[in-house]
Amino acid sequence: MATARPLLLDVLDTIPKDHSKLEAWRESNRASMTAAGQYRSHIMWRVQNLLRMFERLGRARQLLLRSPPQSRSPTNRLDRSDWTQYHFWVFTACLPAILDCCLLLTASICQLGIPPRLCSFDLITSHEWLSGTGLPRALKSLRKSLAGHTQRRHRYLHRGEEPDFGELTDPEWLMDLKQVTFLHGLGDVPIDKRLLAGAWRATLRELRPVLDSAERSALEGTDGVLQALSPHFERRVQLLGNTLRK
Repeated sequence: MATARPLLLDVLDTIPKDHSKLEAWRESNRASMTAAGQYRSHIMWRVQNLLRMFERLGRARQLLLRSPPQSRSPTNRLDRSDWTQYHFWVFTACLPAILDCCLLLTASICQLGIPPRLCSFDLITSHEWLSGTGLPRALKSLRKSLAGHTQRRHRYLHRGEEPDFGELTDPEWLMDLKQVTFLHGLGDVPIDKRLLAGAWRATLRELRPVLDSAERSALEGTDGVLQALSPHFERRVQLLGNTLRK
């Protein structure tokens, strides 16, 4: 990296620093779009954010279940415990974020006029424009399916508690396994590496259906929200198109 950095910086120096042309192009492109086109573009951006969250969720689950052997680097001693703990933290953080993305998407599709930072669950579901529609029910169903994961997210992210997927499977066994793994990394426990690796594989096999169930519940709840949003989106596009023609 020490030799690559100056070469990369030299390449960056050849790129014009004035981005005014790009910004002007973007503004011109937005200005040339119809109201319905601008609306579709904004909604597509929200949908892409939601899809990206599912991609991160799936990637975290995949990496969590891989659990590579311990790194022997003297500067970065990363064992299976550290690896699984980190990716479970990411998985747990992504699940409740799906509800946040759905709230923002609802506010955008229905054009509720609420700033993104104020798009709370209570404010969206109690909005008078959504009264009598299936959206509050769909959002409440999604939140219910994510309730346990949301509580864990609060504990991990906001209270600094240690991520522990043992609470989903067997907490005492996972604690013992982590301790043995740590001591083995220090050379204090003479245990066959294959035996330790097999113990981790067996533990993660028990975790797999739990993660799959959580991801499936999030997907089903999101599908319910999207189905409830579909007629609102189509109606808005039609109204914006009619307004332009008039």
